[in-house]
Amino acid sequence: MNMPENLYLEFDAFLRSIKQNLDGSFGVLLGAGASISSGIQSANDCIWDWKFLIYQSLSGNQKKLIDPKKSDLSKDIIQKWLDVQGKYPQLGSPEEYSFYAEASYPIDADRTKYFESLCNGKSPIYVFTTDYYSIFYR
Repeated sequence: MNMPENLYLEFDAFLRSIKQNLDGSFGVLLGAGASISSGIQSANDCIWDWKFLIYQSLSGNQKKLIDPKKSDLSKDIIQKWLDVQGKYPQLGSPEEYSFYAEASYPIDADRTKYFESLCNGKSPIYVFTTDYYSIFYR
């Protein structure tokens, strides 16, 4: 079957196509909403994990901090330290995610293990629901 490279379907056409091909297999990309509802932490939480790891290993501060995902005070302390260093992206900048992922785990295999550990034992339940049928992902 010859399909165009950038095929765009209106939602109703997409549903008809799915219904016509129920005997086939599908690849579905899930966004952050599916991850979070499955118990997988958000991208923002990952960023704070990585910032915390960097802070713990480089700051020399032996003071125990509460996990920054649970403490605004910890976030403030960590972010101020990062800002003073002058080599880290500004809070909320678009490059934070990729920068901190690579800075925390420069080895690709280590990053892969980090993400695998986040997903271990978790799976999204609903991909989407329509009036016609529900598709479950388990």
